[in-house]
Amino acid sequence: MTFSVFAEGLGKLDIKSIPTEQVNPDTVEIDEVSALEILLMDKKLQFVYHNILSRQLQFALGEHIVYMGAGASGRMEYMDASECPPTFGISNDRVIALMAGGLIAMTKAVENAKDSKENGVKGLQDINFNEKDVLVGIAASSRTPYVVGSMEYAKNLGSVTVSITCNEDLSSPINSISNYPIGICAGPEVITGSTRMEAGTV
Repeated sequence: MTFSVFAEGLGKLDIKSIPTEQVNPDTVEIDEVSALEILLMDKKLQFVYHNILSRQLQFALGEHIVYMGAGASGRMEYMDASECPPTFGISNDRVIALMAGGLIAMTKAVENAKDSKENGVKGLQDINFNEKDVLVGIAASSRTPYVVGSMEYAKNLGSVTVSITCNEDLSSPINSISNYPIGICAGPEVITGSTRMEAGTV
């Protein structure tokens, strides 16, 4: 089958038959409820948030939400940050993604960039991060120095800090710094150490 014939077939698909384009009956009132209630709506998300919901996590989002990550975590945060303005109608500078190694690391691995706490601090200083902002540190292992350094800096400023890791141990480096640690158990990787696979998928 040629690509043109394949593409023509795709064009004939009825949107009503495509699962991703359907209305989720669990979230039809999403614009009428609190952020906490939104997390409870979608049954597919509840397994991720159950620990946080049990503590009734509520905090006011700051002036900016800043993601910090390295490698696969950094690439995923850029995707999420870029989708926030069109999805939620917020300004383009409200959600900011900072990645170890900078934008070049989006397409080419910059292996040593993640090993510097100082680079994490400098990244926040360069955007004038302050106590009114929220920092979300993302690291599968919960120990990436670039993220640890930024989390320590934000916490010292008095900012709200959140961690997203694949390590349920709340005493691990990033989780222990975070005001609101999210530790998800992904288990051992299919290929040892390649956390873009198992952990990245989770």
